[in-house]
Amino acid sequence: FQAEDGIRDQPRSRGLGDVYKRQVMPGVLILEAMGQVAAVLFLTEEEITAGHFVYFAGADKVRFRRPVVPGDELRCEVEVLRVRRKSCQVHARATVDGELAAEATLFSVLVEVPEVGGE
Repeated sequence: FQAEDGIRDQPRSRGLGDVYKRQVMPGVLILEAMGQVAAVLFLTEEEITAGHFVYFAGADKVRFRRPVVPGDELRCEVEVLRVRRKSCQVHARATVDGELAAEATLFSVLVEVPEVGGE
């Protein structure tokens, strides 16, 4: 597996944060959207993730390049940088109309699903 795309529409009727009376999508939610796309990519590899949860483990080199405002369509793309037995590192980019809004290196780890009610 190499790359995955995801799209999130920012509704016009709901601004998620205000910066100087201007509604913007908070950076932490942009980062979360990129992380979710990375998790979906990781979960598509069932031979790697069977019986495991994917947890967001960290972010590095996070940069926000432009505000995301109500009405924008945020497109998230992730590219795999490294896969290990229990972890994955990706480069994530979020764009609006082809313009870079944010980018980061994201880290995810696999954790075994605990058995429920076992004896």
